[in-house]
Amino acid sequence: MISFILPIKNRHQNLVNLIKNCKKVFKNIKYEIVIVDASDILIAKQNRFFVKNFKNIRYFTQKSKRITRGCFEMIKYLKYKNVTFLYDDDVMGPNVSKIYKNFLKNNIFSMGTGIVLDQKNSKYKFKKIKKINIPKDVLLSNYFGQPLSKIDTRFKNFLSSPVSPICSCFKKEYLLIWEKKIKKFVKNNLFRNYYLLELDIGPDLITYLSNINNVKEVVHYYLPPAVRFSSHENSISIIYGKNNLRIGYWLARISFLENEKINNQNMLNKIYTYLFFIGICLLVINIFNNFNRNNIYLELLTLRKKKNYKFSFNYLFRILKILLLK
Repeated sequence: MISFILPIKNRHQNLVNLIKNCKKVFKNIKYEIVIVDASDILIAKQNRFFVKNFKNIRYFTQKSKRITRGCFEMIKYLKYKNVTFLYDDDVMGPNVSKIYKNFLKNNIFSMGTGIVLDQKNSKYKFKKIKKINIPKDVLLSNYFGQPLSKIDTRFKNFLSSPVSPICSCFKKEYLLIWEKKIKKFVKNNLFRNYYLLELDIGPDLITYLSNINNVKEVVHYYLPPAVRFSSHENSISIIYGKNNLRIGYWLARISFLENEKINNQNMLNKIYTYLFFIGICLLVINIFNNFNRNNIYLELLTLRKKKNYKFSFNYLFRILKILLLK
């Protein structure tokens, strides 16, 4: 049994397509979809009319603004203990529920990946997915400068570090902690609040980093891709551009470092090294943007003051080697 939070806004046909997709691929699991709708009045009316006869869909009008805040609103309404998110422009393959079932059965964080739905991959056909065990430190490094897509042949041509939660699920209790930690991270900080809660860049990544870090030894990872991520003119990745995405996901990684207990000192040093290096790169890229430049500089100063981390030139070299040679 699993609850899906589905934030939507002004894309009625996307909602129709997604519900059809869910009915097709979720035949063997019990689920509910909790919709939080920020659409304009007329489109919201269409959405309500469309979903009213689905017994496993509950519809709510969003009271706040932006996607992440809407998701915060919905946590208290979730019926089941296992939860994740849906995005209305992603396409789920026939085997994605295998990831959810594995988590429900084994209580070990389980994830998959997706392929970007663009002109090159428009005809991608889903294949059967198989589970592999990835040590948690290897998978964390994958998000901090050592992408498995570059160093592990099993991930060749695949996105090894997805951020869309559709490829995973977690406990409802975790979402309460997720909300609390994000709000704490952005409190009284305009820069952090702008990227994580106004642009909605980063909160999804945090769900992966936290749950990977919380496993004892290994994460159950499923390959090949189980979903298709959409890339179109109205998607966040296109609207906001690469620079904003880089800053938002950099801040999400800083939030992870600040809020999570990471017991491996070597991993802490790797994360710190990666964040400081990326921060310097972002500082240079945003040198003529006063708001970004000044706040990135302040974030770097805060990082620099942390006494329990050590900058690793050896790890920096490994990051540069992958960036420049692979």
